Amino acid sequence: MAELRRLLVCPPPAVEPTSRNSGLQDLLAGNIRVMLRVVTVLTGKPGSPWYSTLYFEGAISTEAQDAVDQVDVLWGNLTSVMVAGITATIEPFVASIDPATGDVIGGFVTTPAAPQVGDATGSMLPGASQVQQNLLTGVYVGGRNIRGKMYIPGLPASYSDLSGRVDATVPATMAIAFDALLADGPDLVVWSRKNGATYAVSDTTTSPNFASLRSRRD
Repeated sequence: MAELRRLLVCPPPAVEPTSRNSGLQDLLAGNIRVMLRVVTVLTGKPGSPWYSTLYFEGAISTEAQDAVDQVDVLWGNLTSVMVAGITATIEPFVASIDPATGDVIGGFVTTPAAPQVGDATGSMLPGASQVQQNLLTGVYVGGRNIRGKMYIPGLPASYSDLSGRVDATVPATMAIAFDALLADGPDLVVWSRKNGATYAVSDTTTSPNFASLRSRRD
């Protein structure tokens, strides 16, 4: 299962940025399969920073840059559902990770675009109330459906309906943003730590209920 929930509320492990990959010989020889980790830091409102982590299939510098560019487009498409003052900044360093062990085996320094800034009006929902986007793979292992989750903070209060659920207009915006993410570049994947493997995301859906996330500081 992807570790998106945990990484939204606590920083990822610090890794010394480098473009030199230990384990490259094994990688180039095809002995291991690698995934790329792209981290976005969201700041600007009470409760922040929030950390969002996505994983992509890929092993070389151009794929790392493409993944960063994809994530930038994603946040650009989500600015309309994040209140003004929220800033999404993609970290330049993209780690290469062996999914079998979770070990960082190297990485690439990329060039992200300028941070994306929310432009929705109105007061913000509590920082712990976030939209949950389900990352679907259509794969079952041991009878269990492999899926991941991503959380989007900073929605205006007007995007909560009278019953306290996600307003019906939000899923359409999410669908456009995530369809664009899946349409181009390296495959977005869900990492199953238990299985030591990655699975390509084939579709996404928006949960009708807000996710309630807490940080370790609470």
